[in-house]
Amino acid sequence: MSYDVILSSSLRNSLLSLKDTSKNSENKQTGDVKTPPAAQKTKQSQTDVSIDTSSSNLGRVLDNINQSILTITRANDAINEIENLVKEANKTASEAQSSLQDGAETSVIKDFETSFNDARETITNTVQNAGFKGKNLLSGDEITTDFGNGSSNAIITQGKDLSAEGIGIRPARFDNAEAIAQSIGDTQSAILSINSFSKTIQEDLKVIQTRGDFAQKTISTFQTGAVESAQNDDASEEGINLLALKTRQALENSSISLSSSKAQEKLRLF
Repeated sequence: MSYDVILSSSLRNSLLSLKDTSKNSENKQTGDVKTPPAAQKTKQSQTDVSIDTSSSNLGRVLDNINQSILTITRANDAINEIENLVKEANKTASEAQSSLQDGAETSVIKDFETSFNDARETITNTVQNAGFKGKNLLSGDEITTDFGNGSSNAIITQGKDLSAEGIGIRPARFDNAEAIAQSIGDTQSAILSINSFSKTIQEDLKVIQTRGDFAQKTISTFQTGAVESAQNDDASEEGINLLALKTRQALENSSISLSSSKAQEKLRLF
């Protein structure tokens, strides 16, 4: 499922207008009074500063978003490895069960036991190496992705302990059929737990990536608008003030259109 950024028409028009500020000021109803050029430049300079400030603030938000993306991506890659290891352990236990039923020698069953426990150890080692900059979602850490305007506009991605112990895979002792069946059950339950957690963080990742794309596009528009506005010496005071006001309002009122109702409840744009 993909999440696409849909900009409202007012936001799109306001941002694009920053790139093409009108050279002709509208006449005031009281008598076509024009603002002196020096005052126009002052107002334009103030607007440019506001645009630069907004761009800088969004830049800091984008840095936080990118770090969250890298942290979740690192965890997600490790999850794929862990899932494969658990499936391997499940297959090993199932083969041990069949071999026991067929009257295999004890040494053969012990080889299966060793393979199972090796996979279990590798799972835990994979978890330990899944962190990024001190945060490891697979060890139960949480990360907060702040989209600006305080804690009410953030996503908290809660980690989960996916070590062998954390997902309930006990050390194997294939002494009898009951013990082997226990290991098979452990791995089956672990796969369900892993898949559930994987879906949760992938949903968060999609939301965060969408917000990151929006922030990057908005920064680019602000920066372009600031440069071209600075080149426009004839920009009117009314035009500059109106565009600044419309852009602020549009940014405050705009939102991402998401098909996921759960994700939509989490979001309010900048």
